[in-house]
Amino acid sequence: MDTKDRSFKDWSLNERLLYYKEGLNAIITVRGSGPNLEVISYQSNGKQEARSESGRPSWSWSILGHLPMMLHNGEPEEALLIGLGSGITLGAMEQYPINGIDVVELESGVVDAARFFSKSNSNALDDPRVRLHLTDGRSFLSTASKKYDVIISGVSDPWISGVSNLFTYDYFMEVKSRLKDGGIVAVWFSNYKGTADDFKVGLNSFAAAFPHISAWFHYRSALDLVIIGSVKPHSFDMQRLNSIFADPKTGWGLARIDINNPYDIFSLFLAGNRDLRKYIGDARLNTDERPILEFSLPKNLYMEVSGADRVREIIAITEDIAPPVNIEGDDVKDFYLNIGKSYNRYSFRTSQASKAFGKVLEIDPSNQEAALYVKELKQEMEIK
Repeated sequence: MDTKDRSFKDWSLNERLLYYKEGLNAIITVRGSGPNLEVISYQSNGKQEARSESGRPSWSWSILGHLPMMLHNGEPEEALLIGLGSGITLGAMEQYPINGIDVVELESGVVDAARFFSKSNSNALDDPRVRLHLTDGRSFLSTASKKYDVIISGVSDPWISGVSNLFTYDYFMEVKSRLKDGGIVAVWFSNYKGTADDFKVGLNSFAAAFPHISAWFHYRSALDLVIIGSVKPHSFDMQRLNSIFADPKTGWGLARIDINNPYDIFSLFLAGNRDLRKYIGDARLNTDERPILEFSLPKNLYMEVSGADRVREIIAITEDIAPPVNIEGDDVKDFYLNIGKSYNRYSFRTSQASKAFGKVLEIDPSNQEAALYVKELKQEMEIK
């Protein structure tokens, strides 16, 4: 029977409505499915915003919380999260020894929804370090006097009414003004709607505010991006990164999303500052005065878009294949060898893996392991 001819009675209604609230800004719902309601999802005005299965946190929202905390050069003391969502990003942030986290959420129903994700966000809202503010994100920024080591903007898609002004150049400049010296900003960035021009407009609006940017994604789960910005260059400190993985609390949290060592993090790297700006080119700015995305994204909402194709396009032009990591001496050779092995697991990164092994041979021409990889990859690419 064709789907369009099916009646309501033919549908398999295997979901339970666990929560419903008509808020001032959105209708918030939480649904559960499975024999023991092991699958939990929450929706805002019908659009799914988060999903968790068997208490496991979602990859993309977790990475949004972990990456900026890892990239901060010191031990961040104060953080700001704009957009609570399922609380999974907040739960990831709490795994680090931070003093306090200001959380800004516009809709009170979202706070209630986040409590249904208590297993996947580790009861994030019960952490005494959390200060919850039910207000608009930009209003909070304009009145706040405090500055932060880490600021994360985890709001929904810019094509949704009331959200687009959190993706403008002016907003990103406000965010930058609230950063401490050496601070890190992370933004969740949609990669599944809009044209290539829309995509570049959004990226450029962020890049114009921050001198140093990089892009990351969890390709095993979703192709949405995490864009990092900073005033000073940002990079991993290998010694601090090793200590993060050795810590039982953060190590456990990272293992829940299949991140078990630093090279699992490095493999999430998509592009650095120079390559991203080359990709963006002369794209326009999305500003408060000229909110391009507010009009173009809804118009193009139902276009066929391939996030995978965008990722491949960016990878094809990247020259800086390795993420920003402070490595010195003999460790450089091992770094590129392990980066190559990490990239070699994925067919779309074959050329980058080959370049990484080539870096090893530049340092040590006698390295037989790297030479074997280069030979095999060359044969593989010739076959393709």
